[in-house]
Amino acid sequence: PAAVQAHRRPQPPLEHGAAAVAAGVTAMLDVSDGLLRDGGRIARASGVILDLDPTALDDDIDRLTPTLDAAAARACVLAGGEEHSLLATFPAGCVPSGWRIIGVVRGIAPGEGPDILVGGLHESLTGWDHFRP
Repeated sequence: PAAVQAHRRPQPPLEHGAAAVAAGVTAMLDVSDGLLRDGGRIARASGVILDLDPTALDDDIDRLTPTLDAAAARACVLAGGEEHSLLATFPAGCVPSGWRIIGVVRGIAPGEGPDILVGGLHESLTGWDHFRP
């Protein structure tokens, strides 16, 4: 299947990194341990909340549903690893061509800590942990 071939022969968007720098990227990380785990790393390092828009991920989930059921496809999109993609934050209005907005960055309210949310909610999925037994 195409999904297997994409995994075996990834085509990382290397040119997007340079475009991000030119646009004024404020944080950027490769997504190798899952969107939630790596997004959480950006949130903690930046002292912010990343809130992913679940509808912005629908196309990614739909691409996997010919091979996986909807729940497994969603888990792969949020917590799978080795995507060979980049996740970045930009100042408002500065997202360069080739990037797409999948959520918002907001400050931390009293009683909150840096975190990543999906549609304003905590997610039980976590992503790849190299140190988990």
